[in-house]
Amino acid sequence: MKAVDANHGRSSDQRNATRRSGTCLGDPGPGAGPSTATPESQAGRRGETVLGKLTTHLVDTYFKCGLPSHEQPKTARRILTKNSQVVSNNGWDNSDNNIVLRVRDLLEVQSNTGVTRTFVVLDLLGQGTFGQVFRCQDVATKAVMAIKIIRNHPSYYKQALVEVQVSQLLTSAVGMEGQDHVVELLDYFMFQHHLCLVFELLSVNLYELLSQNSFRGLPLTIVRGFLHQILRSLVLLHNSYVIHCDLKPENILLSGHDRLFTVPSLHAHDEDVKQVVPGIKLVDFGSACYENETVFSYIQSRFYRSPEVLLGLPYCGAIDMWSLGCVSAEMYLGLPLFPGASDHDQLQIIIDTVGYPPLHMVQNGTNLRKFFKVTKHNEIALKTPDEYARDTNTRAVSSKRYFKHSALRDIIDAYPFRKGASDEEVAKERNHRAAFSDFVRGLLALDPRDRWTPQQAMHHPFITGVPFTHPYKPRAPPARRLDVRFRSPMVPMECTPHYALSSSAPPPGPPPDIPYYLRYPMYSHSCPYSIQRELFPPMEQLCRPTYGHHNGTQHDDCHRDFGLPPDHWDPFFTQGSDESLAAPPLPPEHRNRSLHHPSTFCGCTTVCSCGRAPHQAHDSPVFHRKWRRRKQRDKQIKAKQ
Repeated sequence: MKAVDANHGRSSDQRNATRRSGTCLGDPGPGAGPSTATPESQAGRRGETVLGKLTTHLVDTYFKCGLPSHEQPKTARRILTKNSQVVSNNGWDNSDNNIVLRVRDLLEVQSNTGVTRTFVVLDLLGQGTFGQVFRCQDVATKAVMAIKIIRNHPSYYKQALVEVQVSQLLTSAVGMEGQDHVVELLDYFMFQHHLCLVFELLSVNLYELLSQNSFRGLPLTIVRGFLHQILRSLVLLHNSYVIHCDLKPENILLSGHDRLFTVPSLHAHDEDVKQVVPGIKLVDFGSACYENETVFSYIQSRFYRSPEVLLGLPYCGAIDMWSLGCVSAEMYLGLPLFPGASDHDQLQIIIDTVGYPPLHMVQNGTNLRKFFKVTKHNEIALKTPDEYARDTNTRAVSSKRYFKHSALRDIIDAYPFRKGASDEEVAKERNHRAAFSDFVRGLLALDPRDRWTPQQAMHHPFITGVPFTHPYKPRAPPARRLDVRFRSPMVPMECTPHYALSSSAPPPGPPPDIPYYLRYPMYSHSCPYSIQRELFPPMEQLCRPTYGHHNGTQHDDCHRDFGLPPDHWDPFFTQGSDESLAAPPLPPEHRNRSLHHPSTFCGCTTVCSCGRAPHQAHDSPVFHRKWRRRKQRDKQIKAKQ
């Protein structure tokens, strides 16, 4: 609608009036005498008509009615990245190598399937050391999802490739138990030299749920339903030989309001009585690794760090069960069970709550002298906070103790009952607490050999709902099938230029500056096939040396030009099919062993026929590091000659 202003000419007003009423404004109408009004008086009376009142000063009328205005917004779009000062990557990255995005920014990318997709940025979901997670919407399908954008750094890029591999492995395990309780990887692509992972959008995490409940904890019925789902996801990881390495409430997310999970009721003996709880999923496999390929020693968040990791011992999937025990207690109590302020303080709280670690764990750990001392009676004891601070040249710190009691069973039993509960309800609650205490006790076993597996914990009375009468003694865990896992180099994803997504010609001049770690292959910890495939290649294929160099001096040049640190770059790559193993050759005494013999791969949980103890296998990280040092030393000697 076009607003008519009072200053408009009479001819325009007459045309509009004639078009609507057939007469001119200001005419006296049929039967009236001749008009003596001047043009000024007619212009003044023009606003008194119905048409004039509806069209004159229309903007002021809209403003009085409170209708939305169509003016251009005066404020700029909200910046989502905290450090918004761009310093590198052609004006995209800040000093932390994080991409700087604003609301309604468009991500025009070419997905992993080769399809061009456009995402619009809606909001920031979270950020961490790995990068940022944004809530985005697909312009074509209108689907809302979470996009994890990794920092533009080789170490984070390399670890994100492992996350892609693990997520693809778990997402492809269709029909396996626990697959529906692991976050689904929908797509991944490169955008402005950043690796982006597209996941399904979930709801709040368990920490936020406890925060909304004022950290008072959740009822045991809800805790039991959540634990049932987490155990199912850990069963999938256990069968896939995957270690999460960072299980905590922040990495356990609710699926959404429309996704529920049904479990047998805890208060009824009839199995037909069901209870509905919110569905949850396990997320963030950025720190995950494969068993027998554990490379990093500083893993897990401190509150949920297992004793073997604190002591510097080799670890396996049992560290996830320890973290689950800590999460279980925190879900019920509302507060962390082991809130250590340092590694020493964390170990002190664990000792006060569940007891001293076995002597063989303390003696064999690499952190023996860091945390322990020898007393006058030749006994090994934990250092005091002052002694630890003096030896490490740090300040003595101690965390706040949230609970009055120190023993695990006393902490759970001392939790206040619901107000107004009857004697019968209190008696049932005490029995459920006894079952829950026994369940957490099995997960928090100090010796990882005594710690329950996910399958064993699934049969505990607290999870199954059967009456709890005595401490649970699980059966021996079934032997897992020894899967042949291939390790091959991870070829980096191509960074598609912007002009490749349009019909325009490429810009003149030199090609865009691409980070060095996107030009050459990056070695991942492992590149396994799906565990559903039975792969038994010939034995000579497994035993042949497959660590190879490219022709010429390509690796030497790129290593020297860019000054790659050892932790960010593995100088040994393979350029072959995926069937080749990127691992050092087996010792001669093991080359003629049968493929189906478990001791061939020296990764089993029992002592191998070669006499080596568990976690001292030929495929261990220590063996790989020694082999690489030997190869580098031989290479230097050969260069001098």
